[in-house]
Amino acid sequence: MENTNLNKALNEAGKFINERFKAEAKEKGHIATEKLDKSFRYTVVANELKFFSEEYAKAISGGVSKGNGSKEAFKRKMINIEEWASKKGIVPRDKNGKFLKRTKSAIRNMVFNISVGIGRNGISKRFGYKGSGFIQTVKDQTGKKLMEMIDEGYRKDLEAKLDTIKKTK
Repeated sequence: MENTNLNKALNEAGKFINERFKAEAKEKGHIATEKLDKSFRYTVVANELKFFSEEYAKAISGGVSKGNGSKEAFKRKMINIEEWASKKGIVPRDKNGKFLKRTKSAIRNMVFNISVGIGRNGISKRFGYKGSGFIQTVKDQTGKKLMEMIDEGYRKDLEAKLDTIKKTK
């Protein structure tokens, strides 16, 4: 069965949910580099709706578990943190709080210490180190509407198929 209406509904749902992800992330204050906002996208393939974003979106939303990750994951996290710190204007300081020269070494140490702090405590103090929950919020807010959109598209495709069968008899 050709699912033209279902695919249209999935595309509409994708656009709607993508906009909700962007709005919710912005509302929760996840706009430092705008990289997250620009990364939200979706595809519809074989009657399936898939969403994509920056790798760290899940960590921002759901928090991070304490403990060690792989060295590669740690390096990727540090690159993202360096970019974030730069956009936020966060600069290296010594243990007394005095600003340090922005040398590569001082920045690397600062980013490393932020990474270690995230590993020990979690992602964000303002959300109780548990993440902002913006992904779950969007799921909760859009679940019913998403199902209605998909049901409607599928219903139209079924009706069209039944009409075609009736005409051939």
